[in-house]
Amino acid sequence: MVKMLGLDDVRRETRALLEMEKDVVSGVYSYRWPAPGRNLFAEDIGSWMMDNDISCVPGPSFNGRSGMPYKFDYAIGQNKRHPMRLIKAVNNPCRSGIQNALFGWEDVKASRTDCEGYVFLNSHNTRDGMVPRESVEACQNYGLKPVIWGQNEADFIADLAA
Repeated sequence: MVKMLGLDDVRRETRALLEMEKDVVSGVYSYRWPAPGRNLFAEDIGSWMMDNDISCVPGPSFNGRSGMPYKFDYAIGQNKRHPMRLIKAVNNPCRSGIQNALFGWEDVKASRTDCEGYVFLNSHNTRDGMVPRESVEACQNYGLKPVIWGQNEADFIADLAA
């Protein structure tokens, strides 16, 4: 039996194999496949935030104007200088990946005016290492601050850590 894999499947399987190789090299020989629905890119962002002393809550869910819940990858609490910051990770910053983030943000923003939105776009998961300009502009048009992972995430440390 032959199973045809899409590009996303190949990327996911390649990443899993690389992680398994890392475990073998480091002496950890038991490997568990990632749980379904687990977002490794979001976990990378969480590690990056921890490394940069950015306090966050993983996986918050908020009801939007539609009444439907929408799950963000992280939330950073409000303080005197900043409102609550909601973060969504888009591993595949193509049209469909961006549309999901835009819908969720627009829906939640309509019911929660006390927050800012950030969207992390994975430039490592694109053909040429560049996030499409249309994706960045769409995020900006909806009031989301695009963070291009692998290119400009360091520019946002001060805003997110404050």
